[in-house]
Amino acid sequence: MLVRGTWMETLERFNLFQQHPPALIAQFAERLPMVAGYVAQEASTATSYAWVVFIRGFSDTRWRHIPPCRRALEQPGDYPAWEDQARLMSDMQLLRLLDRYETDGARPPMPEATIRAALAARAQQAEEVPA
Repeated sequence: MLVRGTWMETLERFNLFQQHPPALIAQFAERLPMVAGYVAQEASTATSYAWVVFIRGFSDTRWRHIPPCRRALEQPGDYPAWEDQARLMSDMQLLRLLDRYETDGARPPMPEATIRAALAARAQQAEEVPA
């Protein structure tokens, strides 16, 4: 599972790891460009991510760091178009992004026009559905 670093915290995770220790925790040394449910090549985030791998029968968790590799591995076309990503997001995710534009002046990488267009398309689809 690809998880935020804070996912591994909490009593619930402690209990899970006691009962079912992961075989591997692979922590990214650099930040991933993931923000509020989407990816953006130019995104800046303070959130750390790690792969947590469970394999039945393994009880000795290994910890590894994934070295900086984005510059060497990323290819043109790795990042889906904004419209494609917006279609995959929930209304709540889109509304949260829109709220960032409207209330705190934050400028998330996804363009405001894309967020509004996705919400408008969904509203139109809802109106077209017969009752």
